[in-house]
Amino acid sequence: MTKYKKLNLPLLEVIGISALVHIVGLVVLGGIIVTNAMKEPPAEFSAPPVAKPIEQVKVRLQTQLEKTRPPVNMPKLTVKNPSQMNMPQLDIALPETTDRVGFGNSFGTGGLGSSGLDLGKMSVDFFGLGDSAERIIFVVDYSLSMKEKAGKVTREVLMKDELTRSIEQLPSSTMIGMVFFSGPVWQPGDDPKKTKERYVQKSKDWHDFALAEGERIKSPKWITLKSSNKRKLVRQIEEEKLTGGTTWSLPLEVAFAAKPIPEVIFFLTDGATSPEDVERALELTAEYHKKHPSVKVNAIALGEPKAEKGLKRIAQMTGGQFRLVDTIDRKHTN
Repeated sequence: MTKYKKLNLPLLEVIGISALVHIVGLVVLGGIIVTNAMKEPPAEFSAPPVAKPIEQVKVRLQTQLEKTRPPVNMPKLTVKNPSQMNMPQLDIALPETTDRVGFGNSFGTGGLGSSGLDLGKMSVDFFGLGDSAERIIFVVDYSLSMKEKAGKVTREVLMKDELTRSIEQLPSSTMIGMVFFSGPVWQPGDDPKKTKERYVQKSKDWHDFALAEGERIKSPKWITLKSSNKRKLVRQIEEEKLTGGTTWSLPLEVAFAAKPIPEVIFFLTDGATSPEDVERALELTAEYHKKHPSVKVNAIALGEPKAEKGLKRIAQMTGGQFRLVDTIDRKHTN
């Protein structure tokens, strides 16, 4: 008869309980894991926002131009007899002017300052006559009569001082032509002996000079006033010697031969010349002005009232100015 082993019930109970405990633990642990997973939302990844393009704003500026009205044609007024016009009486106080000037101390009252010219706005002034020009010719009397005194200083000293001052104030870009004259005519640096040979005195009259046979007019040399040239020219002005005679037509003819043409000519003399020479000078001036109407001749009579009439006509003919320096009382200082 087959024998069966008796089952060990306590052991089975232990195994069962242990299995049950493990199952319960697994269930609890699984529940915890599931619960935590449900609480944390899944991570989301998103691309950064795309920047919106900046709108370009174009601004158009419109300039409105004011429409100008066409000029109104004003009626022309023609008066045949001005003396019959009824004009209102205007009480206007005007300063008294004169074309005579005296040289006072330091060019003060009675000197250049009385001429009424604003010399500060001018590029050149010579004995109170001012002008603005880049090409200038000085035609200056070097006759023996310049040695005469009038007051404390001779005409020669005054002329050389004023000519030097005028040259020194000019900018370096200025072009200068320099013509010296008495009876003959010469330029700075010319040989006095050769100058004398180029001219002849036709009679005993100190105003009766002419070019020698075969000689021709020499046009002035243009000198640019850079520093070295300016110093040399000032020295030549001071060292130049006076000679005999006085003519107007010959030096003017030399000045009028300049090429290129000057913008202004300053013509200074201390002496009157013969009526025939004055007429010749006026003829030459009229012919030159007809060809070159823009060139002005400013004339100065230095201490010689008899020269006033002829010189004034030369100046007026060319639109220039005239000045009579009839007193010389400026103190000369070394």
